[in-house]
This record gives sequence, structure tokens and C-alpha cells, in this order.
Amino acid sequence: MNKPLPEHVTRAEVAEVLRLSLRQVDRLAKDGTLKKVKLSASRSGFEREDLDRYLQTLAGGDGYVSRIALLTIEIPAGAHHDINELAERLDASLCQRLPGCLVKVDGRKINIAWNAALGYRPEQIL
Repeated sequence: MNKPLPEHVTRAEVAEVLRLSLRQVDRLAKDGTLKKVKLSASRSGFEREDLDRYLQTLAGGDGYVSRIALLTIEIPAGAHHDINELAERLDASLCQRLPGCLVKVDGRKINIAWNAALGYRPEQIL
């Protein structure tokens, strides 16, 4: 029988899932995107439900939990490039340069979403 998931996640777990530094995770808390909770005398974290909601928001880009910045790159129909391969390369590059960006393919478009609290500008992505 599977154990239920804990109600809370640590800052480090959030940082790993979102590919962010602890400082960037703290910015998300300061911005009000994720509600910080005290886990013990020396540790803080977040409610799992808030993290799940935030991840759904990034995937959909609808800004439900926080202000989401979105950049869309449209690939012309006659292009000789595999859109999934381009998205993978872009994701690999962004996870090094600008952690916290999520890349998603939608038809002939590549959507790049990130939390506005991170302070990234579209020019940095391109």
C-alpha cells in the first residue's frame, strides 16, 4: 500500500522541482505565489497543494496563482526543423541560463512560461 504524500514540501524540494535556487524560491514566497509555512524550528517549506496549483498554472499559463510571463515562438509550417527537438534544446539551454522557465510545445508554437516574480525579461530568453 502506498503512503500518502506529505502535506508540505521543503524549500529544497520546491527548488529542485522548479529548477530554481533557494533564493529564487524565497522570491516566489515574498511575491505571494507560494505560502511559506514553518515545518520545524529551523526549516520552512510550502503546502503541497500550493505547489501543485502553481505547477498547473505554469503548465496552462493562465496566471491563476501568480503573474505568469509567457513568450510564444511560432514555427512556420514549412520549416525544416523538428519542433520537439527545438523545444528540448531550448529547455536545456534555459535550465542553465534562466532556471524556472518551463517550455511546452503547443502545435506549431513553443510556449515559454515563467513566474514574473523571477524578474526575467523576454530579451534574456531570446
